[in-house]
Amino acid sequence: MTRAFALSLLLTTLPALAQPVQPQNKPLDLPKNQPRILLGVDAQSPATFDKVKAIGANTLIRFDPGPQKNITLEAWLNEARRKELFYIVQGTVFFSDKHPKPNLTDPQLIAIAQDDEPDLNRWHNGQDNPLRVAEGRFKGWTKPEILEELYADWKKRAPKIPVIVNFAGQHVSNPWYVDGAGHKPYIAASDWVSFDWYVRNNHADRYFINFIGWTMDKLTRWSEGKPQFAYIECSDQVLDGDANGGIGRGPTPAETTTQIWHALAHGARGVWLFPQRIRGGFDYWAITPENEKAIKETFALIKQHDLLLAEGTRTLKEEFPANPTHADPAKKWPTWEEVTWTSKDGKQTLTVKIDLAGEKAPEISGVPPTASPLQRAGRAASPAIDQPTPKTKEPGARPRVPGSTVFD
Repeated sequence: MTRAFALSLLLTTLPALAQPVQPQNKPLDLPKNQPRILLGVDAQSPATFDKVKAIGANTLIRFDPGPQKNITLEAWLNEARRKELFYIVQGTVFFSDKHPKPNLTDPQLIAIAQDDEPDLNRWHNGQDNPLRVAEGRFKGWTKPEILEELYADWKKRAPKIPVIVNFAGQHVSNPWYVDGAGHKPYIAASDWVSFDWYVRNNHADRYFINFIGWTMDKLTRWSEGKPQFAYIECSDQVLDGDANGGIGRGPTPAETTTQIWHALAHGARGVWLFPQRIRGGFDYWAITPENEKAIKETFALIKQHDLLLAEGTRTLKEEFPANPTHADPAKKWPTWEEVTWTSKDGKQTLTVKIDLAGEKAPEISGVPPTASPLQRAGRAASPAIDQPTPKTKEPGARPRVPGSTVFD
């Protein structure tokens, strides 16, 4: 059996492709003053906090000491409080000797984070190798016992503050990896999980937006429904080193909003924006004005209906292409999906139809008739959103497959 045929067969037979996973992620158990849906921005310094507020985010993800590495955690926290932003802070910084008196009753502290991506291969000929798995399937990954010890220490100090761990999404979504053996020990050392999977930036024509939902479904099974969050690409990170082309690119506004709603459709309790440019001159905020506008409108709608999205019953329908063949594994993925949230009393619904190719902006309906035109449409009319986007190899057929799955 060739590897290509085996991959095709595996994609055909894995049940998660056809039926979204159950049970779904648990709701957040946070104080009443904190958001129901977390809309975060990753690794920002105080110089960009105004941009974080302006785009509609409510949470800072991970302390960043600034481009000169001279901003203290206390200064960062004070500025975040002044801007009325919530935050998630790395535990190894929050509980470090440089921050000897952490405020464990801080009303704006949402969670404590394990160090980022323990599932990356960081095996080097350096002094940190004792921290890494030395052999086997997960060589180079951080030793699970390190996270376990930190988790036990942090929960002893602050038992009510959640601990979150973030993974490299491509290490979860690999279809050959089904047992979660490498990730389950990390998940056990956390209360929440998140992941980053930048499909357009890594390879715009090869990787699918569906990989985000696929990754979420696997982590939901492995974590037995712990609250989950997804990073969203929203800039050209120049991961391939080519700012003028190459295999990767930044997502269009329609693709960015598609990824946001796709994550929520699969049970995310929030999304984190990653707005940086990594290569070709680092930039904390490399979002285009068009993408900024689309995100701002989407976040405004999410915040308007945060209680419905957080507590409502969620029903997901998926559409698959007609007559998928073994020769083209891509055609096994859903091409469209439709998600509906229904309030507990049944009087309010919000429905989002999502083109998983990202060629069209999500279609919003079911918003109460008293809502503004922006809320009824899900966004204001915008040529930047509605213009044709670069073609990708994602499937575009739209035959409907009957059936739906109800969660929560």
